[in-house]
Amino acid sequence: MRVNGLSTKANIERAFSRIAERSTAGDHILVVLIGHGSAQGEASRFSIPGPDISAAELARILAPLARRKITFVNAASASGDFIRALSGRDRVIITATKTAFERNETMFPRFFVAALDSASADADKDDRVSILEAYEFARREVARAYEKENRLLTEHSQLDDNGDGIGTAAPVAGSGDGALARTLLLGSGVGIGRALSTDPALTPLLTEKTRIEQRLATLRAGKSTMDSTAYEEAFEKLMVDLARNGQAIRAAGAKPR
Repeated sequence: MRVNGLSTKANIERAFSRIAERSTAGDHILVVLIGHGSAQGEASRFSIPGPDISAAELARILAPLARRKITFVNAASASGDFIRALSGRDRVIITATKTAFERNETMFPRFFVAALDSASADADKDDRVSILEAYEFARREVARAYEKENRLLTEHSQLDDNGDGIGTAAPVAGSGDGALARTLLLGSGVGIGRALSTDPALTPLLTEKTRIEQRLATLRAGKSTMDSTAYEEAFEKLMVDLARNGQAIRAAGAKPR
């Protein structure tokens, strides 16, 4: 859905209302803020025409999008507080800075956007770029750019996708963050991935694969609250489903992720 007009609070609210009306449960909604941020007290804000919009106001605007998968990227300066304000179930929250007090102009958006259509960001070489891969690509390239310019790193990006409101700089297995972001894909893929996404025989198989991976991410995130036997049974079933899906993809002539 394309929206034209000034990004005032009123227009932002109207745009998200239309998104809520047109989207359904399970849809992936990607929101990227590029611009300048500020901090008033300890509250992060994003600069827009007219009064700036706060993290708390955006939390209220996003509330009607329950049951959707939301990736919210605030690539502005002073964006750190957005994680605590927006964190929740089925949400990936990414900020360019760790706190509201990292106020210098950020490089993160340049590299995150570049990752959307970059084979270099495709770390696992499956011809698709996940949110996690885009984040890691941008984080690495930011550090490399600062080092190349012999500058002190003044932005420390964070990612939260387990709903605890605490960001992780470098999500890895066991860190608590990264499981959901690994399953959410950007665009239609890079290289061969574009061809696969338009193949009528492969499209439903790849869609089902993503759904299984998302269920696995949700299951893993809730492991600590489950009976161990119930968890193992659910995990085994999903892994079997994933294996069968992989066989179907191979039979259709493509290499599974």
